Amino acid sequence: MEDAKEGVEKKLQKEGDKYIIILVLYNNILLTIIYYMNEFIRLDYFFSYWIVIWFIIYYFIINTNIVNSKIAKYIQTNFNPKFALYIALFENICIFIYLFFHKPTITLIIKYFFMMVVLKVVPLYLLEKEKINLPQDVIPVSALFILYNIYLTFLEKSSYTIYKTSAPYIINPSKFS
Repeated sequence: MEDAKEGVEKKLQKEGDKYIIILVLYNNILLTIIYYMNEFIRLDYFFSYWIVIWFIIYYFIINTNIVNSKIAKYIQTNFNPKFALYIALFENICIFIYLFFHKPTITLIIKYFFMMVVLKVVPLYLLEKEKINLPQDVIPVSALFILYNIYLTFLEKSSYTIYKTSAPYIINPSKFS
């Protein structure tokens, strides 16, 4: 794993970009996610990524023995992110369609499609056996959305301004660097 990391770091240093490398070990497969800083917008500004973090925590809790089984069952019953992931996927599909009205490059289409598959479709696949309980599942999504908006307020941002600028950023990130 260190050799892979060194090889990636050397290549990126050679290119001279500022970057962040995130190494993820999943089922003994090393996934390397590289964010180039000149093409990066803060992910904590997007509610969609809050939902992905929720999924990761949820999935970890229900699939490990670290948490008491009664607590894990309570979390599995009351905090299922599947409904929220469908909302996030719907929003991503809308942006994906929006992209086509702005003549995107093939690279942009591939990047965005890959992001949707990895961050929304794969989690939904992993939760395929979980049932959606609409009255109950709306409460944690709403609570998370309120928490998200409080967080943005402290940063002197709003969800409206974030999403208003996100589509142009996705289409042409070089304008924002």
